[in-house]
Amino acid sequence: MYEKPLIGVSRCLLGHAVRYDGESKPHSVVIDQLVKLFELVPVCPEVEAGLSVPRPPVQLSGSIDHPRVTGREDPELDVTVPMLAYCNA
Repeated sequence: MYEKPLIGVSRCLLGHAVRYDGESKPHSVVIDQLVKLFELVPVCPEVEAGLSVPRPPVQLSGSIDHPRVTGREDPELDVTVPMLAYCNA
């Protein structure tokens, strides 16, 4: 029996309403095609790190050696610590 490889896929691309604006962004290739080849593992790092839905949008900033996760509109918003905690869990 063939076991499909596991891949992480953003929950919003699977149709879950977890984006920063409370919406989803379903993508037909992900939903219709990837599921044929892979076992999809829904992931939303922002939600898993404890951020709310909706929430202010965040982005990667800093350097490759010292990345930060900060607010796109408010650079004073820094969620690096909870994001690192989620990523290292």
